[in-house]
Amino acid sequence: HSPCARIAPDFKGDLQQHAATDNDYLIIHPDIPFNILEHDNTIGRASFIDLVVQLLARSYYGGEHLRQVGQESLEQAYERYGTPSVTDWMRIAQSLISPKDTYQRRDAYTGLVHRLQRLIAQFPGMAHTRHGITHGALGDHSIYLGAPHHNDTYDFLGALLVFLVHQAAVAQQDRNTLRRLLVLDEGLLSFGATNRIDGPVLLPLIPLLREHGTAVAISTAHLGGIHETLRANAYTTVVLQLTNATDASLAARTLGLAAAQVEHLLRLTVGQAIVRTGKSETPFVVTFPPATMDKTVDPTAWQAAILRTDHLAPPNTTSTPRTTLPP
Repeated sequence: HSPCARIAPDFKGDLQQHAATDNDYLIIHPDIPFNILEHDNTIGRASFIDLVVQLLARSYYGGEHLRQVGQESLEQAYERYGTPSVTDWMRIAQSLISPKDTYQRRDAYTGLVHRLQRLIAQFPGMAHTRHGITHGALGDHSIYLGAPHHNDTYDFLGALLVFLVHQAAVAQQDRNTLRRLLVLDEGLLSFGATNRIDGPVLLPLIPLLREHGTAVAISTAHLGGIHETLRANAYTTVVLQLTNATDASLAARTLGLAAAQVEHLLRLTVGQAIVRTGKSETPFVVTFPPATMDKTVDPTAWQAAILRTDHLAPPNTTSTPRTTLPP
């Protein structure tokens, strides 16, 4: 077990067994009694609305019109419900669609409703919850977000969870001590250079994480495909055996290898890697034994992990998907 909390958006299921057996993990499952809109006083209402709307637009490929209607409808949802659920927000957005509107405004609202419906369909219990597991609990635990397949909804939720944890760290003034680790396996899915028109969703936060105690570990089979801002902010780079020469020249430049050292890069075998870190003036070779890890998930242990997560919600909370909207 790691001494620091982990945040793991897992697109391959590689960490599911670990999350099931580590009692520190919160499992973000479809019916979790957790409301992404139930923010605490570590962030103001206006700033929180702006954060949610910006992440929604970036994750779901939305433009300025989506941001405008998202802001307007979410503000009205808070005014009406105090603490709205995602379903409340979607219904408010539906009610604001008028045949008298301009085509752009009507199209923007329709697009917002469709995006929220996708979120609701994939996380029905979460979307119907108004009061549940607090946002503050996120900062006290490791977080596992399993994705059966990578899509915009998981990009949105993954980014929002990281932002919420970071916001809690800023409020607590957690500085200069490693407290949590963001683990992104298959980094091309989250940080591919062509991931979004305005860059990967989490990109603006990456340079800020280290200051407040969050390290980032990203794996990829294609170093050249990772956004250059992320590569520039990498304190440590580890290059394993290359399966082909696609990344050889970039890896050599990233590691700062001299011409004579490039031969070592091309001759790496299984169990070897070249490391470049800010704590060493020159890159160096490391060897390590093969990793053996049983990734088989015991259904009983997984169900216990879900129940362990749900028990953090207040006793009167329910996340059961509803067929009718509460008043």
